[in-house]
Amino acid sequence: MLKILLTAVTALSATTAATVSLADADGPDFFSVTGVASNDVLNIRETSSAHARKIGAIPSNVGGIRNLGCENGLSFAEWEKATEEERQAVAKRRWCKIDYQGTVGWVSGRYLTEDVMLDDAIEEPGFAWQLISVGDKNAVGESEISFTPDGSIFGSTGCNSINGTVLTDGDKITFQMPLATTRMACPGDLGIQEEAFLNALSGEVRFSYDPVVDQITFMSADGSSALTGC
Repeated sequence: MLKILLTAVTALSATTAATVSLADADGPDFFSVTGVASNDVLNIRETSSAHARKIGAIPSNVGGIRNLGCENGLSFAEWEKATEEERQAVAKRRWCKIDYQGTVGWVSGRYLTEDVMLDDAIEEPGFAWQLISVGDKNAVGESEISFTPDGSIFGSTGCNSINGTVLTDGDKITFQMPLATTRMACPGDLGIQEEAFLNALSGEVRFSYDPVVDQITFMSADGSSALTGC
């Protein structure tokens, strides 16, 4: 279901922003991890070096890793034409800038492969998303958002109804402010959740998808609020 969800977010925009301009930034939209043992992780580095500071990690066999451009390697067109021996030689020196669940950094290109499943999913319309957590807290009430192909949204914070419009650009969504909401008082946890919900979906928002658990995360531009849904 989330493959369709993520697709619809992208499909709301008539055009897609250009990929970050790096040495060979014309690769696939998304990567998945390959060649990493099941009990190991792929380290995310601050810069394109094995000696750079570690800023995150990606579990083995995870997909939905957004490609922000690669360097020190072949272009994607050259990669498709290269022999397996040539690919292996180039892969050892290739580094790719990626976005994994809001963490932007560099990973070794030898452990990445094209995530065809997610690229294909982006062709499909339709988006219905149900909130399951706000930060590290489980959601309360019935909170959800529906996105339509014309850029309209409607749903509930778990307390009040909302509606509005959005624009998309790559892995970013801009919620046109202010969102229209009903004015019911929201006691206790519902009120706390609504405040975080509206803060996270305010202005420019980043999103990422984890196909292993079939979940999507929206994060506010300042990183202060994160919503996870399925």
